[in-house]
Amino acid sequence: MFTTPPLLTTSLSLCALGLVLALLTVDSRPPSLRPTEAAWQAALMAAVGEHLAKDPEAASSCGVLRLASKAPELSAATSCVEAARHAGAAFWVLSEAQGEDSRVWLLLRGESGNLHEVSFDSHGWEQRGQPSFSSAAVDCVGYRLGQPLKDGDLKLHEPAFVCVRA
Repeated sequence: MFTTPPLLTTSLSLCALGLVLALLTVDSRPPSLRPTEAAWQAALMAAVGEHLAKDPEAASSCGVLRLASKAPELSAATSCVEAARHAGAAFWVLSEAQGEDSRVWLLLRGESGNLHEVSFDSHGWEQRGQPSFSSAAVDCVGYRLGQPLKDGDLKLHEPAFVCVRA
């Protein structure tokens, strides 16, 4: 009437499934392809520093803002940018952007009444062999503050400062 379930077969199947899941979640990349957050920050600041060094006019920093920065940091950066623009002084502010498969940062620069945005994207860093960023620059006619976005159930964020192009 009652039969015993095949415990050995069930146990082995569950163990095999667990082993497969464990192997899929282990990061087997070599340490050079698992950079620390400090290594990423150093690579970012080196790339930003190289870009800022191209301009002979010393620019003041208005901050480095992560995604979804809190109101006090955003307010301080906005006040700094507005004060620098009003005084005609050079400035820069760095904002993290939402990347799909890479780290993305946007540098808003102002000097001599002109605004530029430089994007830094880490896409392809593995081929370059170390944490690094490629960059591209565009001219801006102004800027606006980034807004939180919603895409279905996902909460997305624009960078803190968004370049307004012509």
